[in-house]
Amino acid sequence: MGSNGANPPEWTLSGEIRTRVHSLDSAGGAYLERRAKPRIRHPFSTTVTGVDAHGSEFSLEVGLENISSGGLYLRIPREVRSGETLNVLVRFSNGKPGGTAAVIAGVLRVEPGVDGLNGIAMAIKQYEFV
Repeated sequence: MGSNGANPPEWTLSGEIRTRVHSLDSAGGAYLERRAKPRIRHPFSTTVTGVDAHGSEFSLEVGLENISSGGLYLRIPREVRSGETLNVLVRFSNGKPGGTAAVIAGVLRVEPGVDGLNGIAMAIKQYEFV
C-alpha cells in the first residue's frame, strides 16, 4: 500500500498506469470503469482459436467487439474458462487493406449471454503484426 493507505497503481503491458474511474451507464447508474485505455469499437474480422471449457479445440471467425492497447473483447458461441490463453488474429480493415495482428491473450472474465454467445474479456499478453 502507498503512504496514503491506497493500493499502489497497476501497470499495463505498455507501461502506463491503470486507473479506475467511476462512470455512468446508459440508465444513469454508477459503475466502476474497468478500462484504463480508449477502445476502438469496430467489428474487425477476427479468428479466435483455443480450447473450450470441455477440452475441445476450436477455431472461429467472429467480429471483434472492441480493442485497446491492453485488451480486447469479443463474443463467441463457446464456453471458455478464465485464465485460459487464446490465440486471436485481428484483421484491421474498413473496406481497404489494413494490417493484421496475431495476438496471444489471456481470458480475464467470461460473460454468459442470453443469445448463446459468451462475452470474453481478454488481456493482451503478446502481439505481432503479420
